[in-house]
Amino acid sequence: MRVALLSAVLALNTLVLFGCGGGSGGSVVDEEDDESFVYTPTIDIQLVSATVHQGVEMLHSTYKRDDNNQAIVDETTWHVPKVDQRRMFLTLEFTQDCCRVVDIEVEKAGTSTKLDVVESPAFNLTGDYTHAFSLDGEHVGEGLQLQITVDPDDEIRQKYDGANDVVIGFKDGELLGSGVFKIVIVPVIFEDHTLEVDDIDEEILMTYVRERLPLSSYEVEIRDEWTEEIEKYNHPSEYAYKLWLEESGPGEYYYGISEELEEDHGGGRAHRPGYTAGHTVSVFTDGVSLRADHMAHELGHNLSLYHVPGCGAEGVDPDYPYDDNYIGEETGWCMWEPLFVDEGVGLDLMGYCTPQVGEENFISRYNYEKSARFYEER
Repeated sequence: MRVALLSAVLALNTLVLFGCGGGSGGSVVDEEDDESFVYTPTIDIQLVSATVHQGVEMLHSTYKRDDNNQAIVDETTWHVPKVDQRRMFLTLEFTQDCCRVVDIEVEKAGTSTKLDVVESPAFNLTGDYTHAFSLDGEHVGEGLQLQITVDPDDEIRQKYDGANDVVIGFKDGELLGSGVFKIVIVPVIFEDHTLEVDDIDEEILMTYVRERLPLSSYEVEIRDEWTEEIEKYNHPSEYAYKLWLEESGPGEYYYGISEELEEDHGGGRAHRPGYTAGHTVSVFTDGVSLRADHMAHELGHNLSLYHVPGCGAEGVDPDYPYDDNYIGEETGWCMWEPLFVDEGVGLDLMGYCTPQVGEENFISRYNYEKSARFYEER
């Protein structure tokens, strides 16, 4: 028996701006009598927008300047509630009128806790998301506020001193509690099959689950192989259900995995809603195709989700807002890969369509919020 516990890791991604000037307060030629006296111009840096993802895009705020040239919120749109203790991804868009690298500092407002700077957030970050931060889930909760400071060491001259010292707050949005997602993985070994418990890698299996579904942390228990009375069961999900009925604790999910059966042709099954699911895998000479997307799909059913339209899917959600499996112009962030899901390339994991080159199996805001509310209510 093996038990693994995962929680998010604190990280903050590189953030730089470009401006003019140099030294504290700008650079000046020191020779008093020199007729070629040069004064470095001040620059104008302005925060335009801030976008926050918790996987799916959670909120988007635009900014303007008030009569005192201070940056203030113009409009904020909440797309989904925030999930307590779930990692966040903050992207900022600035405008500027010149060309020098400028430091940005981010800290939790009202504290002396400065967030660490690390390498770039996602290799494919595009569009207007010019600067990005990854915020650990332990900082995410009721009343979170972040202080954004442009040029904290006053190394350049700004036209409007302090105009871009901005506090970004999240207290107005609805907060849903996720808690610890507990799952028991059951390897079901049929006669003459080569699947072994060591082939089951919980990190691989849980990749899509933690990225796409609205979870903050999880516990995984992998059982020893089960080989007895296998002939009674046609699918690993059936045996997972048997064990769940006999021994499950409060809120535990049971997930069966077996090598693909010829008569079943593989695939997954799940109770909707429910606490049990499973899927078959293909075993090759160089390893096991665990299909992490299958696991996220089946657990999505456990969390009340139907299929989405497209590619011959049956039992589809009549209220799903998009056609053909896609998530429209929504964006997303795969938090641990890391990978940015740009507009128009995301497919919902509850569909049957296979992502093509340049597309990404993700989740819509519709299904993300639906599963988050269901998980909290149960």
